[in-house]
Amino acid sequence: MFGYIKPEKDELKVKEYDQYKGIYCSLCKTLKKTYGLPAGLILSYDFTFVAMLGMALEGSCPGFKKGRCAYNPAKRCSFCTGGNNYFDAVAALSVILFYYKLKDNIADGGFPQRLLCRAAMTVAHFQRKKAARLYPQIDYAAGRMMDDQQAAEADGELCLPDEAADPTAHMVAFIAAYLANDPQKKSILERFGYHIGRWIYFIDAADDLKKDLKKGNFNPIANKFALDRRDADDPAVLARARDYANGLLNMSLSQAIIEFERLDIKLFAPILHNVLHLGMAASQEKVYKGKENDDDRQSL
Repeated sequence: MFGYIKPEKDELKVKEYDQYKGIYCSLCKTLKKTYGLPAGLILSYDFTFVAMLGMALEGSCPGFKKGRCAYNPAKRCSFCTGGNNYFDAVAALSVILFYYKLKDNIADGGFPQRLLCRAAMTVAHFQRKKAARLYPQIDYAAGRMMDDQQAAEADGELCLPDEAADPTAHMVAFIAAYLANDPQKKSILERFGYHIGRWIYFIDAADDLKKDLKKGNFNPIANKFALDRRDADDPAVLARARDYANGLLNMSLSQAIIEFERLDIKLFAPILHNVLHLGMAASQEKVYKGKENDDDRQSL
């Protein structure tokens, strides 16, 4: 995932912000413990949201305790004292998606990017192998998403935005449904995840629009308006394309919120509402205005 699903920190209470940081740091700790110190570098806000949502549905985080940061021993962090099953699953999801992202970059990126990704792949290969052994269903869902994505994009200009977004939407729907055992909850979470997945795909496409045009990469928003390299520096053309993307994002986010409100949230409700109603809207506004998105690994 890409770091767009994050809270609007200024609108959180101090206690809520500390809880969010505690889950963020707990996930980082799990990544380090299970997959090695470098794995913590792939942590993003999106994965923190998934872990928090799982615990919120189950009510499985009894508290927090202080401990040392794995990357800065002089710094003390809060760590969640429960929810280990969610941290383990989300950590596996993190390394699996990172592996497939590297694989995609090696196939489609420029020479410098391919070189860096090949170097990272030497470690990511073993991390993903371990994660796939522990969570084969998650690995299967991610692998199928990549295959379906490549098949959709192979159609080039004939690939419609909805078709391009579908593989990511289905993968996130599977991950969301994975968080619950109750069939009714699974059904709601599947729909919630589908719309979140569409939102992630389209905001990433809108964010990368100018870069993709310059590099000649596939982009569903560019396809919709038959844009090419010559349009990359035309503000009017980019604004029209972002208007269209913003409409898609508004529709996906509103549908996700409708499904979210049907869930029985036992913990962290104010934080989750902040993310969905404020944080994601802020990410969307930043992309709509054509600004660079913050580093998804930004320190808390």
